[in-house]
Amino acid sequence: WEVYPGKCLPRTFMPEYLVDLDLEDNELEKLWEGTQLLTNLKKLKLAGSYNLKELPDLSNATNLEKLDLTNCTSLVEFPSSIGNHQKLVCLLLDFCPNLQVVPLSNMASLDSLRMWGCWQLRKFPDISTNVTELTISDRMLEEVLPESIRPCSRLKDLTIHGSASDFPEEDFSDITGTADIERIPEWIKHLHVLKVLRIFCCPKLVSLPELPRSLWVLDVLECESLETIYLPFDSEFRYLLLPNCLKLGREARRAITQPSFWAYLPGREIPEEFNHRAIGNSLIIPSGFSRCRICAVVTPIQEIMEDFFIFVCRISINGSSIEKHIVDDLRKIRSEHLLIFPEEFLDEDGWALEHDKEILFEFSNPSQDVSITECGVQILMDETDKSRSSYGSYEDKDENLSDGGYESCSEQVFEDDDENLSHGRSYESCSEQIYEDDENLSHGSYEFDARRVNVL
Repeated sequence: WEVYPGKCLPRTFMPEYLVDLDLEDNELEKLWEGTQLLTNLKKLKLAGSYNLKELPDLSNATNLEKLDLTNCTSLVEFPSSIGNHQKLVCLLLDFCPNLQVVPLSNMASLDSLRMWGCWQLRKFPDISTNVTELTISDRMLEEVLPESIRPCSRLKDLTIHGSASDFPEEDFSDITGTADIERIPEWIKHLHVLKVLRIFCCPKLVSLPELPRSLWVLDVLECESLETIYLPFDSEFRYLLLPNCLKLGREARRAITQPSFWAYLPGREIPEEFNHRAIGNSLIIPSGFSRCRICAVVTPIQEIMEDFFIFVCRISINGSSIEKHIVDDLRKIRSEHLLIFPEEFLDEDGWALEHDKEILFEFSNPSQDVSITECGVQILMDETDKSRSSYGSYEDKDENLSDGGYESCSEQVFEDDDENLSHGRSYESCSEQIYEDDENLSHGSYEFDARRVNVL
């Protein structure tokens, strides 16, 4: 029942048998008078209830599993009974800037909690140790004590939002109060099962502390001052997304170029270890190998209006009917960037392709917002090629990029963001699931935006 025009639901409204109630984008100031029978209700969506000042008594909603209050900008507090819901799995509170109290201490079932833009929360709420996905504002970090977050032993997906500049549709600069954070607390390294860390819109953030060894994805957006982080050598790191991080040091950029990484970072030239290279958007190399890394220099032609642009890599093999398309939705950029990703070439029996074939790599952008000015391929002959010591240094000639170093026990890396979208194109979606091998993760899946399809 979207865009409901009234200030209150009619007295004839009887939700006793409702399982899913969707009242998105409405004019409601309150849902109903008194108490309703809600024993069958599992999902309640009130996103976009800008005028909603209070929630009704939901104590009868004993089977409620998901409550969406995104953009309830007039909401000040929850009813105390909300903390007693034992089946609530997902609670969405993004952009509730006037919300001051959230009683969550008794919600043992809570798995996913989003609180970005709750600028007026007086304190970071006590949350269940079962939470696996958490989204908060950076100012909450100042309120979070190590003993508050450390019990979250199952936390696998953490998103930290900074500046209110991206606050949708409204200007809340008068209530955000504090400046953007300049550092991330050291306690983050104690999140021992964390897989995905996103940090958005923290323009004063210069460095990140030691990160958990369990981390797979580091995704940082609009943190243009970021220079250093420390990532252990024995980490499980896989994806490094850092567009518009223009202060990355030389050593950091060199450390990033690894065969197991998907990397997206500022840069003007193909790294020297990519010994097959070409000017322009296409490259032909002989076959006879099973693994390689692909690199492309992506240069913006004009201001990119959308948050993302489409990058396409088409791979075809001479004498074969198979084509492979790799399609990425990449974060918009303001200068030249490198996109680096690994690829495999195996026949039906799992062997490397024969030497008498040629492989064509072609790169394109359908919207023509960017051009591919240079491309390269590095052939990986065996597992030793994965070693960091296999690669020569990479010097980016961008004068705006400063030098950096890393300590002996940590690898210095840096990053920015790439949000992931699925656009439902004609390609059969084969999106990689970061958590696909984790049966316990139901809400925190991080869908990487590479889609591949074989066309016969």
